[in-house]
Amino acid sequence: TINTDNNAYVLSTVGGTPEMTSLIKVNPSGTSTELYKRDAAFFSWPKIANNSEGKIFMTNSDLQGKIYNFSDDFQQLSYHTMQGASQWNLRMDGFCSLPDDTFIILDNNSKLIKRYYPNLNTETVIAGSGSHQITDGIGLNSGFSWFSKAISFNNSVYIIDENYIRKIDCSVPSYPVSSPYVLYYKNILDIAVDSNQDIYAIVNKEGIYKLSNGTITLFKNGVENIRTLNNNTLSTIDWTKFNRIYIKNNDMYLVSGYGTLTKISNFKNKL
Repeated sequence: TINTDNNAYVLSTVGGTPEMTSLIKVNPSGTSTELYKRDAAFFSWPKIANNSEGKIFMTNSDLQGKIYNFSDDFQQLSYHTMQGASQWNLRMDGFCSLPDDTFIILDNNSKLIKRYYPNLNTETVIAGSGSHQITDGIGLNSGFSWFSKAISFNNSVYIIDENYIRKIDCSVPSYPVSSPYVLYYKNILDIAVDSNQDIYAIVNKEGIYKLSNGTITLFKNGVENIRTLNNNTLSTIDWTKFNRIYIKNNDMYLVSGYGTLTKISNFKNKL
């Protein structure tokens, strides 16, 4: 996640005995600071998000149904246990925050989407009938197949559901669910939304697609040279190697399978 301080906060796992996973802060100049470290066995496909005050929250896909939050000094974790977690059946494969500092949680086992209110320590189901099928509709009348990512923009949540991009309008009490785009036969790894509500989707081994006004176009693929921060040297980018994307304001952040974090400032003017 890119926090309110404009630093990137990422989880990184390093091999060893035992393997260790760290929460790392990367500032705009590329300097990294380790904030928290723990045995990697504790983590199971973790997801992180931040609220408007910069507080970091995290979920695991370990079926325990816990939403963790870090202390201000990042030395301790506290948690809220979601309803139904006692049955060890919650697979939280999507997690993001909304402008009011509530959080959206995607549960792949129940096929339900919940909204968590940290200040009240309560939660409510906002979408999903529990059926394993892609169905547009109002709130609990909608259906989902297999979540792999959730992101938010303003009061809308965008979800990767197999090769569909689903959208939930959280500004409306009925939570209407739609499917604005489908990328047939594509393996969508990640998505991001810009200030125009255009969607950028990373497709496995292909590059980045742009989804705008009902049209799907290949935005970037292949290999390209771009200038580094000091503007003196060229760096080679292979657009097919990225698996994570994030957009904040006019900047695009990309993570490769090798763990390299790339920031492209004012990307619309440069790409």
